[in-house]
Amino acid sequence: MQPGYTLQVCAQTDIGLKRKCNEDSYFISDRNLAQIGIDNKHAVFAVADGMGGHAGGDVASQMAVRELAGRHKNGNGPSESEEAAYLKYMEKVIFSIHRRIADYGQTHPEVEGLGTTLSVLVLTGRKALMAHVGDSRIYRLREGRLEQMTRDHTLVGQFVEAGVMTVEEAGAHPLRHVMMQAVGHGIEHVFTRMEDLHAQDLFLLCSDGLHEAVPQSEIMETMLAGTGHGHICRDLLAKALHHGGPDNITVVAVRAAC
Repeated sequence: MQPGYTLQVCAQTDIGLKRKCNEDSYFISDRNLAQIGIDNKHAVFAVADGMGGHAGGDVASQMAVRELAGRHKNGNGPSESEEAAYLKYMEKVIFSIHRRIADYGQTHPEVEGLGTTLSVLVLTGRKALMAHVGDSRIYRLREGRLEQMTRDHTLVGQFVEAGVMTVEEAGAHPLRHVMMQAVGHGIEHVFTRMEDLHAQDLFLLCSDGLHEAVPQSEIMETMLAGTGHGHICRDLLAKALHHGGPDNITVVAVRAAC
C-alpha cells in the first residue's frame, strides 16, 4: 500500500433499551483524520465496555480510554515504522491501565471489582495493529468477507477455540457472559495481532451490545450496504435496538480509502 490515504471514521454509542446507565466508552485519536502516511502520526481507535453487573463499570471504561488518550497525546512509544515494537508497547500500555484501574478499585470500596474490556486498533501507513482484552471485538471487512480479528476472553470463547463448541452454540450458552479476563479485574495475557493494511479495508470496533444482539450476517450486510460511511454506525446501532437493545451499544467504524 502506498503511503498516504484517507481514513473515514464514524462512531456511535447508546445506552440501549434495558440498562440504567451507559458503561461503554470509546476513543478516536483525531476526529479530523485526513491523509495518514507511514511518516506521519498513527491513528488510534478503541472501545471499552465496563463489566456488566459490577459497580463502577462506567468508571473503569472511562479510565481506560482516558489513560489511552493521555498516552497517545504525549506521543510515547516507538515510531510507526517500528510496528512490532509499537505493538509490544501497546501491550505494556494495557497492563499499565489494568494496574491503574485495579489500584483505583482497591482504594475506592464503593467500586471494588470494577473492570472493563479494551479493544484497541492502531493504523499506520502499512499495518493494522490490534491489542485486546475482553469480549468487545474488532472485525475487518475485506473483499466482501467479514472476519473477527480478536478472540473473546470468555468461558465459551475458550470452548470455541478448543473446538468443543460451535460459534452458534456459544452465542446461545447461558454462561456466555462469564469473563475470563478484564482490564482491572485480572489479565493473564493481552491478545495482539498485526496485519497488512489494504486499501478499502473496513474495521469495526464494537461492544457486545452489538455482536450479541445482531447476527454477524446482518452486521456484514449493513457494512456492505453502500449507504455512505457515516451511516454504518447509525444503521448498526438501529439494528441492535431493533433486536431489543439488551445492553449498551458502541460502534466505531474506520475505512482506509485511497
